[in-house]
Parts: sequence; structure tokens; C-alpha cells
Amino acid sequence: MKLIQVTPSELKEIFNELLDTKFREFFNSYDNQQKPEFISRTEAKELLNVSYVTLNNWNRKEILKPSYIGNKPYYNKQQIIKQLSKGN
Repeated sequence: MKLIQVTPSELKEIFNELLDTKFREFFNSYDNQQKPEFISRTEAKELLNVSYVTLNNWNRKEILKPSYIGNKPYYNKQQIIKQLSKGN
């Protein structure tokens, strides 16, 4: 076993460098995550080429579930694309 002597200031510097590296890795991975893109009801209707009634029916059947900001529904575009790839 080999002992290494480190002064408190050197230990603090090593610790800070390690923390900086880990924080950078964390924030880089967070920035690289795909952020959801929300579209309006009108945009969803046009993207899917369906009527507002169909969107409401799909909401009731929980095929496409909107998120609400105030009273306005917004649809997750990735969820719509996922549903389209399923063929529903």
C-alpha cells in the first residue's frame, strides 16, 4: 500500500475538479435529452388529417391525451408520431 500526502488545499482542488467534471457530464447529458415539443389542437388536427371531433374521441378513449395550459389543450408531437407508427 502506498500513502500519498496531500495538503488540504490540494485536496480541495482535486475535489473541485472532480465536481466540475461530474457537473459538466450531468448538464451535457441533460441538454442532449430530447425535449417534448407541444403543438396546438389545430396543428394536431392538421398533422393527423382528422377533425376536432376525432381528436375529442381519441382524448376520451385515451389514444391521444393532451396536456392543458389553462383551458387550452396541447399535444405532445412525439406521442402523435408514436401513435401513427403503431397504426392507431
